[in-house]
Amino acid sequence: MVEELVLPERLRRLARAPEADEVEEEEEDSPDGYRAFSLVRGIRQHALMLEFRLRSGDSLAFGYPWLREVRFNRSNGLVLAFDPQIVTVRGRHLESLHAGVLMHRARWVWEADHASAELVPESAALVEGITVGPG
Repeated sequence: MVEELVLPERLRRLARAPEADEVEEEEEDSPDGYRAFSLVRGIRQHALMLEFRLRSGDSLAFGYPWLREVRFNRSNGLVLAFDPQIVTVRGRHLESLHAGVLMHRARWVWEADHASAELVPESAALVEGITVGPG
């Protein structure tokens, strides 16, 4: 009798509803609403694409399967080689973004406009520029 109760409960936990598995973003909003990037939180969750939100309001996204190389330099930022484009992300305190990209957990990167950049504390992550060019 006990086994009959335990097994269905275990199956329910293993077969969670799809909405329970939806990607959750980290919640690290700064006071002005700017965040340099977003990472998924769940242990088994990964992002399918990485979106680059430009200060102009335009955005561009690449699928992680096309990411073939990642270079990180603390003073220059990240260089991401997507076939056939190269994306350069310049900024400060981008170590967590670098780790998130390596684990396919970064969902988007947001280039700050000048007004937002002035409000971001020196200790916080800031994306000062994003450039996209041929690889």
